[in-house]
Amino acid sequence: MGWVTNLFTSNSAELINAEGNVLDNLFTSDEELVTLDIIKQRLARQPALAQSEVMKVQARFKSGYVA
Repeated sequence: MGWVTNLFTSNSAELINAEGNVLDNLFTSDEELVTLDIIKQRLARQPALAQSEVMKVQARFKSGYVA
């Protein structure tokens, strides 16, 4: 019976948590994939958003030429 109690001590809980963390890092869930896809889409929009801000600043000038 002593080995059964040793099996369920805090040391084994730490081992199980460590194994779970390793497996979690190896495999990507569907929810994580969706989150990553959303982040990629936001990053892909950044240049267009920056360009629109530049165009807003340029539109403030009366002259048609802005360096």
